[in-house]
Amino acid sequence: MKRKRWAEAKLLLEELDRHYPKQPELLARLVNTCYSLQDMSAYQLACEHLLEADANNPEATLGLAGSYLATLCPILAIKTFRNFLHCWPDNERADEVRKTLVDLEAKLDNLLTEMQLVDVKDGFELAALHEQAQIYLERNEYKKARRAEETILQAQPTFLAALNNLSQICFADGDLEGAIANSQQVLNASPNNHHALSNLTRYFFLNGQIEAAQKTAEQLKTLSLDAIDLWSKKAEALTYLGDDQGVLDTLAQAETIDNIDSTPNAYLLYHLAAVAAMRQDDTDRARRYWKKALRLQPQFDLAVENLADLKRPVEHRHAPYPFHGGNWIAKKTIDQLALPPSSSSQPASNEETGEAIRCFLEKQPNIARLLPVMLERGDPPMREFAFTLASAAKTPALLEELKDFALSQHGPDSLRVKAANVVLTEGLLPSGHIRMWTQGQWREVLLIGMEIHDGPYDIHSPQVQVWLDEAIAILKLDQAKDAELDRAEQLLNQARTAEPNAPDIQNNLASLYSLQGRTEESDILTQETIQTYPDYVLARINQIRRYVRQGKLDEAEALMRPILACTQIHFDEFSALCNAQIELLVAQDKVAGARSWLEIWEQGYPQHPQLRYWKEQLKRPRALKRLLTQ
Repeated sequence: MKRKRWAEAKLLLEELDRHYPKQPELLARLVNTCYSLQDMSAYQLACEHLLEADANNPEATLGLAGSYLATLCPILAIKTFRNFLHCWPDNERADEVRKTLVDLEAKLDNLLTEMQLVDVKDGFELAALHEQAQIYLERNEYKKARRAEETILQAQPTFLAALNNLSQICFADGDLEGAIANSQQVLNASPNNHHALSNLTRYFFLNGQIEAAQKTAEQLKTLSLDAIDLWSKKAEALTYLGDDQGVLDTLAQAETIDNIDSTPNAYLLYHLAAVAAMRQDDTDRARRYWKKALRLQPQFDLAVENLADLKRPVEHRHAPYPFHGGNWIAKKTIDQLALPPSSSSQPASNEETGEAIRCFLEKQPNIARLLPVMLERGDPPMREFAFTLASAAKTPALLEELKDFALSQHGPDSLRVKAANVVLTEGLLPSGHIRMWTQGQWREVLLIGMEIHDGPYDIHSPQVQVWLDEAIAILKLDQAKDAELDRAEQLLNQARTAEPNAPDIQNNLASLYSLQGRTEESDILTQETIQTYPDYVLARINQIRRYVRQGKLDEAEALMRPILACTQIHFDEFSALCNAQIELLVAQDKVAGARSWLEIWEQGYPQHPQLRYWKEQLKRPRALKRLLTQ
């Protein structure tokens, strides 16, 4: 806080509050930090918590009242200011509060009229309860929000704002039909209610009722009300439909109005326009709009995330995305996905997982229809979730969607290549070079039909594993001493005696012989391993690399072919394969092919430490070839 690193301070204070709740001094600091960040929602919550811990706190009461004004809850602000004057009539700020209260109460009848609660019994309290329900809704406290709105509807059944909020609560509960019914009930009473039209467009779209969604959106477009949030609600509905030009036109219309930037949801309008602009390949315009959104709402996370994503290399970007995952699929709906039990010793099979996901999608057909939208426009977690479902379910329709995604320009390169490999193994794409969008341009990309896994590999007894670990650590030393190599040989021979049918032990022993200059023994043992265990990939790869160094490129290529025909490969084997393919292709003067394999390696195993080495080496292919074949 002293260094004004407010965001870091807020995270630390919130963590402390979770461990040590209701500590007034801690909460007072959290209140001040949130105010410095101008995060009014968090400031409001911190004030509430401080008052729970210290009810006799006039400053916190005034802070809470101010937060209600900032978050457009004027009824709650009036109620809180009145409470302040009741409890502390002689406070040094009481006269200031009385003046503020006079101004607010002068507008009270208009506020209640707008809410259709003027001249209604307990109208003021019902209005305050509705504003509290909206706060609960923003905090995802759906049970509290529902109780509050249902209490209001019992007293005032025609209160449309409560019905609009109930529609959003139904959606959060995974009840799309209920959400649609509540919105339609509002429109029956008020056909031009822009909240209901926007919400209904969204619910129809998410429910797969595209024509109905387009119809309500067209009606929404024609509205020219004096509502302060009309423009953001229009843009929100059109964003779900993917109508990028419609969103940009909405912003253009809104900007003709004086003080549009002062309206409560202007930041959301600029964010959605930024998404639309970037989807039309106007990145500079998108960046301007996101920066504008952050000037209006500094803590708006979607703008922060998209701008941060733009700083990443183009091949790693997810931007633009308009919403977080919960706006597309309710968490309660996702929670209904029951995957088969799995453990480290006995993971669920791909068949079991695929069947569970197919059953889930049969019960939730609207989600199956949404998966391609998630692949195109979802935020990073939702895009990964959509890919996981589609690639595990492997229904014909979803495989076609994965193919379309693989050949699109949406999302990071690595995820599209994964999608391409899934459909490749299912026969929807041919192996070999294919035109794909990578690194920000259309290029020919090499695809291999392999599934890379990290399942159990080379399982040994505890004692043998200890010997192996120590021996392999020595083999990985840059310049192992003779005594160290002798120690490694002793350990590997012990392991081989204990487990004579373990190909990885023989392969490591062959590598040791090579380091010791015992080339003939190494070659003999490698050949023996290949003949005895023809499916053991690492021994074949070691022999391929020897052939490359000996200039026997035809022999190396012949030994490589069976490996390339594999449909499944372990991460360790995959890295060794890519390494060997790069060496072979460089030796064959096929530098472009070597670079393609380096891309495949990076997409399949982006954290591998050797990637940086190869990127540098492939800048000097002639020198590299001399190094490999000398």
